[in-house]
Amino acid sequence: MELFKEKFSKMFNGSTMPDFGMISEHSELTSRYIGKGEEAFYYSICANSNCSDTDFEKAVHEEIDLARSRKRKSFEWKTFDLFEQEFAKKILKKHNFTLNRQSRLMFTKSDHVFTPAKNVNAVEVKNNDDFKKLVGLIEEVFDEDASWLNDTLRIELAAGHGLTNAYLAFVDGQLASAAWIKIYNEIAYLYGGGTLKELRGRGAYKKLLHARCKYALESNIEYVVSECSPDSEKVLRSLGFADAGCSYQWVYSF
Repeated sequence: MELFKEKFSKMFNGSTMPDFGMISEHSELTSRYIGKGEEAFYYSICANSNCSDTDFEKAVHEEIDLARSRKRKSFEWKTFDLFEQEFAKKILKKHNFTLNRQSRLMFTKSDHVFTPAKNVNAVEVKNNDDFKKLVGLIEEVFDEDASWLNDTLRIELAAGHGLTNAYLAFVDGQLASAAWIKIYNEIAYLYGGGTLKELRGRGAYKKLLHARCKYALESNIEYVVSECSPDSEKVLRSLGFADAGCSYQWVYSF
């Protein structure tokens, strides 16, 4: 756990980030992950893992002032049970941050062994037709617009920097699921994985985990991590992923 914690704490320290249009900034107390948009999730803050309660409160004041000077409408602050900053929730609430989302943080080593079913196949997303299938499937599974992926994931894949890769899973030749992976410094993050209802329980999710862990391993990344929903948490636990507590997305609005 300690080695994972060390690597996770440095995820925004890389000079190149996988997300299109995003840059990382660092101060003595915090790391910022910033894009051009005004939405909360385009401006994320994470306090350094060794930050004390006094330092944390100081950082909150500084970041609110900085975001205000940049004329942001809102911004996000992320906290993690992993860093054992119990004081963080109390301080953020005191300064009028609201909890927007809570997810379970699950991780495993990239050399984790899976045994996918033989009738399930995973292929890399390599062209526009593949990408259209990915977007269409995500929209069908989650019943929401996923066109935003055209302005983010599609561009990241086309960049060819090796920090992002995406896959489609087929069960007996039928498109069943889609997922992608992004590398942040020494950590690989898992995204997607939603499966069509009629094809769930047939091994598509496991196959995509296998493909993405293999990609991370071949990229010399030791750990993969997922901020997951309760449904995904159950599956990941059953497959041997470790529990690193929860992640919390707090939002401050001006």
